[in-house]
Amino acid sequence: MGPYKPGVDNDFHTIICDKCGERPFYRFAVDVTFTEGYGDRGFGLLIYQTDNEHMDLEITTFQTSLIWKYNEKQKLWTRMRTNPDIVFNGLVNAGSTTNRLEVDAKPNWTDGLTDYYIKINGKTSIILYALHSNSGKVGLVVGWHTIGVAFDNFEYEELAPIIH
Repeated sequence: MGPYKPGVDNDFHTIICDKCGERPFYRFAVDVTFTEGYGDRGFGLLIYQTDNEHMDLEITTFQTSLIWKYNEKQKLWTRMRTNPDIVFNGLVNAGSTTNRLEVDAKPNWTDGLTDYYIKINGKTSIILYALHSNSGKVGLVVGWHTIGVAFDNFEYEELAPIIH
């Protein structure tokens, strides 16, 4: 994906997995490699996208990892506070080294809520507890312009909900 010119589509670019459907509980993963451009730009996984909002995991070659949520109605980006709330977690490989990103969206013990477990290079690095369950589309994301990224080994599977 990319590089994109500045100012195109609000500088947020996605590839949606239409075959994945829209499920509240799932696991998906991909290998991602920075190929060209500015290393401070985010790229990674579109955790979910609905008509009202989307949430994504973006890493950078500067070894940061952040979860962003965008509210379509308010046109507002919010950095999600995570557990632990560490931007430099030491798990993101620098530069053009490949990183394996994975999201497990699992049912919370409270009905209607989802826990998101984010793995970077095989280690759980971010956990988002008890968020409203969203049956949305998943995919790949490049969060800004003037950056090129290669994705490989995409995996997706639906997870069955736990019956209480």
